[in-house]
Amino acid sequence: MKMKAKKTIMIVLFLIALAFLSSRAYSQEVLAGCCCDFEFGLAQSAGFLPYTDCEAQYNFVLPKPDDIIKYGDIEPCTGLCAEKAEGFVPPEEPPPTGIGCGDVRYAPPPENIQAVIDERGERWITLFWDTRCPASYFDVYRCKGRESDCTSFEKLTSEGGWGEPLYRDRDPDLLWDQYYTYKIVANYVTSGESNGTTVEIYTGDIECWGKTTDAKFCLSKYFYNREDIKTYLENRGYGIKDANDFKTDFSTAVTDVFFNKFNKKIR
Repeated sequence: MKMKAKKTIMIVLFLIALAFLSSRAYSQEVLAGCCCDFEFGLAQSAGFLPYTDCEAQYNFVLPKPDDIIKYGDIEPCTGLCAEKAEGFVPPEEPPPTGIGCGDVRYAPPPENIQAVIDERGERWITLFWDTRCPASYFDVYRCKGRESDCTSFEKLTSEGGWGEPLYRDRDPDLLWDQYYTYKIVANYVTSGESNGTTVEIYTGDIECWGKTTDAKFCLSKYFYNREDIKTYLENRGYGIKDANDFKTDFSTAVTDVFFNKFNKKIR
């Protein structure tokens, strides 16, 4: 009987740990991720670092929820950076001798494009990238979905290229729990439009909305009655339920979508 009780306790502890890890995996990480050397698959640190702390030879990578599940949430960067090296595509080779910036034959695309959630507790997205040559402006496009699935992009804006290569997406129609893929195209006075460079980002769970610290909090069905969250759900829907489902029977729709998060600590 003692052995059976001990085994039961171990199983319960394992399930609690798994639930805790799962809840953390889908939390919104803001401006912190892995600093990876794509060429050699090395991580500057096994744990997360602010993107501003990445040294020159390291590229900032914002882990996706699937990455956290795969490599853990304590020191995921070693495995993630090694994976990035396996699929690493070297930057475009320098132009042949005699061809460079300003040449009609040379239109280098943006490089090292990154997308981050730049304000904790919000779903706003900031893009930044590098360029080999000064561009007159950049076209910014967006697609709702994973990078591998996106074939049609909506043009958002044309950003002046003489300043910082950066774009902030503050579109109120951005959704929680959604992947977006962005494409940046450089435009040059002499050589015209470059090829596009793409990047993918996940906005995070709606439970992150307004949470500006790492403090843990518990969820129940009443959490979703918060005015801004309820309005969002009744106008946008979420998960398996559309907006009309929430308008028709809010309590049932909340239970159907979020029941697996009730009475769990969320970070």
